[in-house]
Amino acid sequence: MSALSRRAFLTAASGLALPLPFLASLHPGCATDAPTGPHPLVIVRAASGVAQQDGLAPELFWPHALGKLTPRILRDDNADRVVSELADHASRLLMVRGTRFPFGASRELHAGGGNQLLTAARCGPLTDTVMTYALGESIDNWIARRSEVNGGEPLTLYAGRRDNYGEEVLSYRGPLQLRGAESDPYAVYQRLIGAGGGTTLRGSVNDLVLDQLAALLAEPRLSEADRQRLELHTDSVRDFEVLCSRVDAGKEAELADFAGMSEDDDTSLDVARLHCDLIAIVLRCQQARAVTLQIGDRLDRCRYTVNGVKLPQYHELTHGLVQGGALGAYPSTVEMHADVNRLHLQLFKYLLDRLAENHTLDTAVTVFTSDVSTGSHRYDQIPWIIAGAGDGTLLQGAYVDAGDRTHDRLLATLLTATGHRTAAGDPIEQFGDPSLRGGLLHAMLSS
Repeated sequence: MSALSRRAFLTAASGLALPLPFLASLHPGCATDAPTGPHPLVIVRAASGVAQQDGLAPELFWPHALGKLTPRILRDDNADRVVSELADHASRLLMVRGTRFPFGASRELHAGGGNQLLTAARCGPLTDTVMTYALGESIDNWIARRSEVNGGEPLTLYAGRRDNYGEEVLSYRGPLQLRGAESDPYAVYQRLIGAGGGTTLRGSVNDLVLDQLAALLAEPRLSEADRQRLELHTDSVRDFEVLCSRVDAGKEAELADFAGMSEDDDTSLDVARLHCDLIAIVLRCQQARAVTLQIGDRLDRCRYTVNGVKLPQYHELTHGLVQGGALGAYPSTVEMHADVNRLHLQLFKYLLDRLAENHTLDTAVTVFTSDVSTGSHRYDQIPWIIAGAGDGTLLQGAYVDAGDRTHDRLLATLLTATGHRTAAGDPIEQFGDPSLRGGLLHAMLSS
């Protein structure tokens, strides 16, 4: 049997292709369980900030105290705080407050926040709409174009309304070059495996290459660990093929077709969970180095449902514009804001759970954030919750304060944590607008 290259592919005449995992027992001297190349970065963004302290508004988001995080500390000592939703993953988390955007907005504050969040670049000139555009490249694009994976492109996903009022805000190829995002997870899946036309797949990729798989499994040099790795891969391929045919096992049959379902307030988070399923399998199969998932448009005017109650539009309640009978059983809109934040962190937890199941959580760098810090559009105290140590650079099981540093340092630290280095082998200390001082955010480092 001829030696397999590290980037061997299962291929079929139909054009479907999925990369095999690296099988160390067939490559003596090259054994590793780590992903090949730099560690992947995944960023989940929600709109309109979080329910943290802001003027008279109380703190409902962050833990009560800086320092160590454990499941008990988050679950018991901070049950009243939104971040308690992530208690199961406390030992893998790094929560960072105290960063700020370096630049003001050139027009509207939501747009300006979206411009800067992943670029640390200045906001572009005024347009004939409320939108402005970043004058620099985003971190996901920076990572993706340094790899041949997914054609050197990041995977850019979206769940929520599209009201033609400022939609995508995150991913930039370069100055003023905003990248579109994909809303339909089934269409994303078809694109990734190369399936064309129709909504019914023609059969499993595995079925098309059973002879190749059988030959591999019969190879006497194949270790038990590699045998399990290969079986996990083929299981993942099947999961990858079927997961987009339904929202979940309990959904009604009419939801099997997801065309346009991302924009429905009642199902947008279900679609987002399907995107998370895709992300987990894509990372397991090493089909992307950088992924963004945007929840809601520039403002997010979704009417979320909490405990069977449909709330007012999210953007309006973050501004405190809901009063009187519209509050229902809530004492104020701050508690409404916190409850929607809980929905978003439940989604983030779902993603972390799936990454853990696929054995990529610890080596990936997975981030939750927002492009303003509060409903009042503040550009300081931007929320960052990071899971996974990447290359070991990042502190874990901790809640830290960055000390009012500009967030370009956080982005540079994330790049370093994904294993990227300068040509001289040094950490990445400069990202974003060249006028910024740069440097790493030392509060985030493990040593």
